[in-house]
Amino acid sequence: MPQTKRNSTRAVFTSHERALAKSNWTDTSARLSRDSFLPFGSCGLCLEIARDPVACQRGDLFCRECALTNLMAQKKELKRIEKAKKNAAAEDEQRKEEEEAKQKEKDVKSFELTQAGLSKIEGPKKRKFDTGRESEAKLRKTDDGDAREILPSFWTPSLTPDANPSVHLAKINKTKTAAVCPASTSDTHVFSMAKMIPVNFSEERSTTSADPVRSCPSCRKTLSNSLAAIAASKCGHVLCRKCVDQFLIKPTKDNPGPDDMPIMCFVCDIPVALVPFGAGKTKELPVGLVIIKSEGTGFSAKGANTVERLSTMFQC
Repeated sequence: MPQTKRNSTRAVFTSHERALAKSNWTDTSARLSRDSFLPFGSCGLCLEIARDPVACQRGDLFCRECALTNLMAQKKELKRIEKAKKNAAAEDEQRKEEEEAKQKEKDVKSFELTQAGLSKIEGPKKRKFDTGRESEAKLRKTDDGDAREILPSFWTPSLTPDANPSVHLAKINKTKTAAVCPASTSDTHVFSMAKMIPVNFSEERSTTSADPVRSCPSCRKTLSNSLAAIAASKCGHVLCRKCVDQFLIKPTKDNPGPDDMPIMCFVCDIPVALVPFGAGKTKELPVGLVIIKSEGTGFSAKGANTVERLSTMFQC
């Protein structure tokens, strides 16, 4: 067996090699390439180039028609969930009332039997000496009986966890209470047409295709996944990040005083945001400017995106 530390001469895979092989060759995950990403300016719902585009407060782009359709579907689902919540609460309240009535009836019957002297005497009349094994078996049988009364039987339809109204009500209460942006996965945020930003792209004729090309109105560069695009929330005009840093956001040395300076749009010359004093030291955008999100980038180090599929194993 060779004594070298090189991975290529070892008889087994290292942890990194196993993880790399699993990410590339497994049936439940795959690495996304450039062909799997949507082109810039695509709708997050219909996956086509956005027509009459609008963007949410986080920069997710949609067609106006697709956004309205999805929002109406979510509101319809929220109404159904609210109705189901009320029905589940009513069923839970009725079940509690029935249990209280049964328990009250049981207590009254037990009290009447006790007063009449007909109460059932539990256990034998004479005391007997029990060995340790018999006592353990009796205790185990008692514990099993108590647990059988508390734990539901999964084979009985009325006692399954899904059929239990309290469990069903708890699941409904954990559901969303407002419309959520369909493009958000881990960082969910509220989705409403009142807060939508109408996006106005500067389009130019393309020499290679019949479709117009969306470009920056300042430098005339074609907007793509590798070029960060920023939209103004008031007017909706879109510029690239380099032009925004160069023309809209003034450097710190050019900021004359501590008062907030308005940012004027490069296209329509209306105030779209305010630059606070010392804003040039940070990379965060002022309030009023939104980064249009896109899939992937033009750099190889940023393209290591994987997709995974989760499924239940050994399901009958």
